[in-house]
Amino acid sequence: LLLRILLSTFTLTGLVVAAAFWLKSKNPPGTDLMSMNDKGKEGYADQKYFQEHIRALSFNVLDFGAISVTLSARFTYLSSIHPRVFKGNKYAWYSVFIVAALQIFCTYVPGVNNIIFQMTSMDGFMWLIVLVMTIAVFLVMEAEKAFRSYMQFRGVDTEDKNYGMFDNPMEGQTDTSGGLLPKGASKLNLVALEK
Repeated sequence: LLLRILLSTFTLTGLVVAAAFWLKSKNPPGTDLMSMNDKGKEGYADQKYFQEHIRALSFNVLDFGAISVTLSARFTYLSSIHPRVFKGNKYAWYSVFIVAALQIFCTYVPGVNNIIFQMTSMDGFMWLIVLVMTIAVFLVMEAEKAFRSYMQFRGVDTEDKNYGMFDNPMEGQTDTSGGLLPKGASKLNLVALEK
């Protein structure tokens, strides 16, 4: 699980940075990235995209990339590139739609986008970049899942059931006189949920 989290984190981070550089490359070569508040400065008129565009793009790539990680993580070993991804957990889809709606709200509502988040609305090319990066995150996570399935088929412990190099097999064995919970935890009135 830790390796999956690290892979998704590095993938999302790398693709957010790549998207920002991709958008910046559409400005004239050799120009510094300016803010939309820099009107009147030399080179302002030549710029197509500004810092606020980069922020909007990065924010959307990060959020929609996280949505693709969520959709990929719905199944541990089965591929999410299948119609079954649309069935089953309706709450996963509720969360996807809520996050997407909030993201669009933050991107396009004046005051929210330019004052709170210091970004601006996005054009079609920027949405194309978001789509490409979202698909890339999803495919990376699906490739990792396929690799894990292959390794499990070959007999490798992919579910971390056996002790590994980071595990302490003696943990919980040395002091058997003390309780497993910290002092006072029994007063929490913990109750098991029944189905």
